[in-house]
Amino acid sequence: MKILIIPDSFKGSASNVVVAESIEKGILQSLPSAQCVKIPFADGGEGSLEAIETALGGSRVTLQTLDPLGRSIEAFYLRKQEVSYLELAQASGLQLVSDDEKNAGKTTTRGSGILLKHACQEAGEVIFCIGGSATNDAACGIAAAMGYQFLDAQGKSFMPVGDTLSNIDKIISPDVLPKARLKVLCDVNNPLTGAYGATYVYGKQKGANQDDLRRLEAGMEHFRNKIIQWKNVDLNSIAGAGAAGGVGGGLVAFFDAALVSGTQYLMDQLEVEKQVQDCDLIFTGEGKIDSQTGQGKLISGLTALARKHAKPVIVLCGVRDISMEEMDGIGLTAAFTILAQIESEVDIFEKTPLLIQQTAAQIMRVVQAGL
Repeated sequence: MKILIIPDSFKGSASNVVVAESIEKGILQSLPSAQCVKIPFADGGEGSLEAIETALGGSRVTLQTLDPLGRSIEAFYLRKQEVSYLELAQASGLQLVSDDEKNAGKTTTRGSGILLKHACQEAGEVIFCIGGSATNDAACGIAAAMGYQFLDAQGKSFMPVGDTLSNIDKIISPDVLPKARLKVLCDVNNPLTGAYGATYVYGKQKGANQDDLRRLEAGMEHFRNKIIQWKNVDLNSIAGAGAAGGVGGGLVAFFDAALVSGTQYLMDQLEVEKQVQDCDLIFTGEGKIDSQTGQGKLISGLTALARKHAKPVIVLCGVRDISMEEMDGIGLTAAFTILAQIESEVDIFEKTPLLIQQTAAQIMRVVQAGL
C-alpha cells in the first residue's frame, strides 16, 4: 500500500516535519510493508519555509532583524538562484510573543520589512508567505522598512501600528522601489475590513478584547479609505487583503504585489497532484479543523485533488470542531483527534508527536482489518 503523508504543523506543539515523521512511524508500526511518501506542507503561513526548503532546497540567508515588539532577533529567508522565499512568521509571527505580550495594537511587521529589503536586492522574484502574524498593522511596518514615510495631520513622521493606523494623514513613497516581482502566498481569503476582515476574525487570537477590536477596526477602515484616495483601489475588493492583519492588502497597496493561494502555489511547486494520483491512501493533519478548514487551507486543496482521483483522505488533528455534514462538504473521509488521551495542557506540548504516532497506528489497524 502506498500512502501519501502531507500534514501541516500542529501550531505550538509539532512542526509539519515532525507531524509527517510521527504519522509515518505509526503507519509502519501497524503496516511495516507500507510505502510512505512524506511531504511536510504549509499553506503560506508558519512552516511554509520549511516545506519549501525540504522540497526545493535553496540557501538560508540569516539576518539580524526585529520581532513584533521591536526586539532584536535572528531570522532567515531562502534564496534559490534568482528567487527569494520569505515567511512573515519568521520575524512577525505570533509564536515570537508570549500570551502576556500579545497586543495587536502595538506589534509591528517592521522586522519582516528588513528581511524583505535584503531579499529584494539580488532577486528577480520574491515569494512572500504570510500568515500566523502577531500584527494588525496592514504591512505599514514592512513599508516603513522599505522606505515609505507616514505623516500625521501635523506633518510629523511616524511608523503606524494597529493602534495608530487612524493617525495616517499622508503616505509618501520612496524614490526607488525594488524591481523584484512580489508574489504573496495567502492562507485565507478574508477582506481587509468588516465582520470577516483582518481585525474581527483574527484580532482576538492576537490579544485584542472587544474594545480593542472596535478601535483596531476603525484604524483599518481609515487605512482602507486612505488607500482608496491614494491608489483608487478598494482593498475590500481583493480576496486575501485581510490576511495576516492586513499584510496582504498592504503589500498590494505599497508594492503592487500579486496575491495567490498559498495552498495552490505550493501544491504546484511540490507536484502534489502527481503524488495523489499515485497513492492508495492520504494522511493529512493540522492542529485544528473547523469551519475555516474549507476556506483555502491545505485540507480543502488536498481533498479537491483527492476527489478528482477518487482517493480517501484521513485527517489527524488536535481539536475537531466540525460536523459530519461539513466534513462531507470538504471531502474528508474521516477525522481523528489525538487528544482523547490528554490529561493536562503540558501533555499537549510534550506528547503530541507520540500521540500522533499512536493514533496513526490505530487507524492503520482498522484499515488493515478492512483489506
